[in-house]
Amino acid sequence: MRKIALWSSVGVFAILIAGYLALTVGTRPFIPKWWDEFEVGMPMIEAYKKLEGREYREMIDGSWHGPGIHIEKTVGFRNWEITLYQEKGEISEISLGHHDAHWGWIYQARLKWSEWVYRLKQIFPNPNMAPDPFALSLPKLP
Repeated sequence: MRKIALWSSVGVFAILIAGYLALTVGTRPFIPKWWDEFEVGMPMIEAYKKLEGREYREMIDGSWHGPGIHIEKTVGFRNWEITLYQEKGEISEISLGHHDAHWGWIYQARLKWSEWVYRLKQIFPNPNMAPDPFALSLPKLP
């Protein structure tokens, strides 16, 4: 009976891992085919014609990047994005990338953890250190 429970728990864990990998790593074939139609040197007027009726975001000229077009699509647990950078009325660079949902979850967990550690350090300060002027003042018990 123990072997059945062990193998079933290992099997469920393996199925969960395989499913998660299929919904992240296995999503590349499902990127829209029309993303491949953009080429470096293509006039931006032509690019805008291909984008008619589709959702995209204009990038204004900033300090980190030049003007261009940013397109996002979520497939499974992965958020795919393509960025078309513009220079002199033509596409100068094409950037394809992705963001996974679990990185956002990890980031949020780190923020919450550091917040709780800070609070605990305020409530239970180290007695060998000088008192923290920003610590919470707890009422003394009788």
